[in-house]
Amino acid sequence: MTRIRFSTRRSIINLPTRQARGLTLIELLVVITILGMVTVATIPLLAPGGSSRKIRESARLVSSLLSQAQTQALTTGRPCGVWIERLGKGATDPTDPRLKQAIDLFLCEVPPPYCGDSLGSVCTVKGSDSNANNRRSITFGEPIPPGMVRQADRIRFNNRGDWYYIIGPAAADGYVSGTTLTVNPAPPFTGTDAVVSYQIYRQPEKTASQPVSLPTGSLIDLQFSGLGSSGNEFGYPNTLQKPVLIVFGPNGSLESVYYGNGTLLTQMSGSTVFLLIAKPADTSDTGALPNYADFENIWISINVQSGLVTTSEVASNVVASSPAQLANQLSLSRAFARTAQNMGGK
Repeated sequence: MTRIRFSTRRSIINLPTRQARGLTLIELLVVITILGMVTVATIPLLAPGGSSRKIRESARLVSSLLSQAQTQALTTGRPCGVWIERLGKGATDPTDPRLKQAIDLFLCEVPPPYCGDSLGSVCTVKGSDSNANNRRSITFGEPIPPGMVRQADRIRFNNRGDWYYIIGPAAADGYVSGTTLTVNPAPPFTGTDAVVSYQIYRQPEKTASQPVSLPTGSLIDLQFSGLGSSGNEFGYPNTLQKPVLIVFGPNGSLESVYYGNGTLLTQMSGSTVFLLIAKPADTSDTGALPNYADFENIWISINVQSGLVTTSEVASNVVASSPAQLANQLSLSRAFARTAQNMGGK
């Protein structure tokens, strides 16, 4: 029988080796140069998108804080709101543009009403007064504690009826003290002095929660923010030293709006409060559109009756040339916001 033997040896085939080749210095420099040129050419195209994202992010932050304040008012049964701090707080120059801008927001609450420091506290309302302009003096039976009552707080008598504004005298910080104050308009007590109980509705105070700051490159433009279809009350010269306070009531509706040295109760049927979220003005660009006419900017609207907070894009890019035209263009710019068209999470 023939045996077949297989060899276990393997043939080793020597293949030619191939040496790896890298980039030369000149090739590397050419690639870096091309990448640099592409990057420089692309940056201007990406910048607008970046500013739009910041504005949308800021709109979401402001809307969320407003909704949080509304929820807190519903939960606690006490008025709660958002305190909008002017960027130029404390500026001595009334033309400082920062006074019409805001980037920091705080939650705020209305303190309990002040009814005196003792049970049965009363005040005396003058039946006639030498004060002009429909004002009347009231005298309290005990001094008002420091840091308790401020100018523009409201007072009513016998826990019913209309509210009257406290107009002073006030210290530099806005707080009043002593036993005699002046209110406006004059309460309906005529002829003889009236001794009545009182209730002082105090303005909101900041809570201990951390403030919300808008991203760099975005702000609230208070110059073009305000009430109704065309109001820009938040940018009036005589309001620029005070914050803007938007306060929700215990039923979730918008209870009041504070700005300047006074209070405006937003009890007008169908009215809306508007905040313009925008980018800082570029003073070097002479052809730049004002914020109310820039399509990248966003309106936040708060319905007075329902407290509903919605957002929408600016709706007009026409630049006004007079105050009358500005009112018209603000109305056009707020067109989408007035119909409460939500941006669907943008």
